[in-house]
Amino acid sequence: MTSKIIIENLNTMMVKMMENLGVKKYKIEIDGQSEAGDNYMGEVIFFRIISEDDKDVYHFVMKTAKRSEEFRNKIPVEKVYKRELFMYSEVFPYFRIFIDEKNPDFEFDCLPKVYWMDTTPKQETLIFENMKTKGYKLHDRRKPWNLEHSLFVMKYYGKLHALSFAIKDQKPEMLDSLKKNLKSIIIYFHDINVKRFFENPLNNIFELLKKAGRDDLVNKFGF
Repeated sequence: MTSKIIIENLNTMMVKMMENLGVKKYKIEIDGQSEAGDNYMGEVIFFRIISEDDKDVYHFVMKTAKRSEEFRNKIPVEKVYKRELFMYSEVFPYFRIFIDEKNPDFEFDCLPKVYWMDTTPKQETLIFENMKTKGYKLHDRRKPWNLEHSLFVMKYYGKLHALSFAIKDQKPEMLDSLKKNLKSIIIYFHDINVKRFFENPLNNIFELLKKAGRDDLVNKFGF
C-alpha cells in the first residue's frame, strides 16, 4: 500500500507540474503500483491526470525513494537516486544533443520523457511518461527472458555504450565534464555483503558454462 506521505508528495508536485503543462483543473487517478520486490529502493506508482477542461488524459509513472529511516541507514538510497537524477538531468539530455548534432536519424527512443524531478533529501523523485502508452510492457520478473527479450535489451545497451564511446572520441571534454567527481556507486555498498545477492545465480550460470565446455568464461568472470 502506498504511504500517505508519498501521495501527499505526489499531489504537491502535480500543482507545479500541471501548471507547467498548462492544465489548470484536473483530477488524479492512481492506476497501480509496483509489487514487493519490483523496485527494491523505492516505490513506483502508475497514475493519470485527467484535465477537467478538455478531458485530455496524461499517463505518468512516479518513481520515488523509500522514506524509511531504518532502510536508508542500511542502504545508500540517497546516493543511488542522486546518480539516477544526474543521469536524467545531465547525461541523457547531452546524449540527445550529440545525436541531433551528429546523426539525427540515429534511433534511440528507449528513454522516457522526464516531466519532473525532486532532489529534496528523503523524497527523491522522478516522474516519467508512462512508456506503456508506446507499447512497452513490464516483464514479469518471475519469468525468464526469451531470446527475443534478450536481443532487444542488448541492442539498446549496445547503442547506449556506442554513444558513450562516440562522445569519448569526438567530444572528450564533454565526457570529462560529465564524469567529473563521479565515483562508482558500488563503493557506497561497502558495508553490505553484495556478493550474497548474486553468488547463487552466478554459480548456476557457471555450472551451465562448464557443461558447455566454456571453462575459459568461468575463469574470467568467476569470483
